[in-house]
Amino acid sequence: MFQILLAGVLGLPTFILLAGVAPILAILSLPSLYFLLYRPSSSSKDYKRPHQAVIVGGSSGIGFAIAKECVRRKVPVITLLARDEKKLNQAKKELEQLVAALPPNDKNPDENNIQIQIVSVDVTSYSALEETANNMNLKPDEHVVLWNCAGFAVPGEFLKVPVEKFQQQIQTNQLGTMYVIRAFLPHMVQGCIVLTSSGAGQVGIYGYSIYSPTKFAIQGLAQCLHAELIQTHPNVSIQIAFPVDTDTPGYHEEMKTTPDLTKIISESGGKVMSAERYVFLIVVVVFGSCRDQRLTWLYFFLLSLLIDDLLKKDGTFHGQGSLL
Repeated sequence: MFQILLAGVLGLPTFILLAGVAPILAILSLPSLYFLLYRPSSSSKDYKRPHQAVIVGGSSGIGFAIAKECVRRKVPVITLLARDEKKLNQAKKELEQLVAALPPNDKNPDENNIQIQIVSVDVTSYSALEETANNMNLKPDEHVVLWNCAGFAVPGEFLKVPVEKFQQQIQTNQLGTMYVIRAFLPHMVQGCIVLTSSGAGQVGIYGYSIYSPTKFAIQGLAQCLHAELIQTHPNVSIQIAFPVDTDTPGYHEEMKTTPDLTKIISESGGKVMSAERYVFLIVVVVFGSCRDQRLTWLYFFLLSLLIDDLLKKDGTFHGQGSLL
């Protein structure tokens, strides 16, 4: 008991420092946030809507929410990659219903002719990913956004997590990400690659000793690729997102093994955000910057708090002005 009290006392200065710094960081982020939200209309000649969105892990969670946002933004071709064929078929059905409900554009009737494609593939199999990429026949003049959202966590204290879960998380979260990029990058001439790390890929958190290293690895991968792509693929940029607790089926599955202390730590970081709200931010930033060769760090645990009151429950925007 004494040790716990002592730890609390010693940790108080750090807590006070963070409490003081966080509002400052939020205020400093406001100019950038304003620029992202109130930038020129998508009709601007400088804006380039991607021709195709390839979403790995697109049958549920954040990936599926990205697919829905791509439909709303009328990306011509949306391809979902995931393992579960049943979930893929259900996702395709829902997306096609969204397409059918889009308001018509009399000036460009073909704009609503959105093609939804699905492919069942396991990211831990490089040969399967390579075959999938080859079969998609991406064209050099197509602007492609490759999203990698596949991943999962099995929270728990290090000595209590089964060893086989070590390998599974490393294969999916780390190697799976590398396999996806290695399979698709040779076919990409212009566009961007969006990687999904985590808040636990920035700070080690109690209970995520297996998951967290796999997400730290994504950050290192993005930094290295950023330097290389400038030389080898100058028209392909790379971006990385660090979402925190998001209301997805994967999150609810995580909660089954999450230690009580981990839950307390997570709750102290704020409420769980909906996937739609995170995705709104992701798509705004990505579609606005993927034509630039910059490494963009998408810190949604800060931006989501700032923009939360501006968004409706369905993820659409309350304010005025042109969004991307």
